[in-house]
Amino acid sequence: DMLDWANAIGRPPDTGPIGTDASGRVVFTEGPHAGRVVGEQPVHLAWMEKARLRRDGAWQWRFDEPVRRWIRRWLDVRGSGRATGNPKSVHADDWGLDSCIAVDPALGIA
Repeated sequence: DMLDWANAIGRPPDTGPIGTDASGRVVFTEGPHAGRVVGEQPVHLAWMEKARLRRDGAWQWRFDEPVRRWIRRWLDVRGSGRATGNPKSVHADDWGLDSCIAVDPALGIA
């Protein structure tokens, strides 16, 4: 899908043990790390992607496919260093035209 193609993480699935808290942070909603930010527990995320349970004589995934796909994307993007945070804050003082876009009207460049 588009998230995989774009190497983007996206929102966590509604069905899983991962969600957003009141402040919008992605956290574990259940389990031993409930309430903690997922970025602080990458080893647990890697375990969740591979975790299986033995039921009725067969191995089954502990977490459903949408959760595992989201975790896989999170680990791929965050673990690769591609998703570094923006150094600019949300304040207007930190934003302006990049030097390659900003032009000087005195030079007659429009």
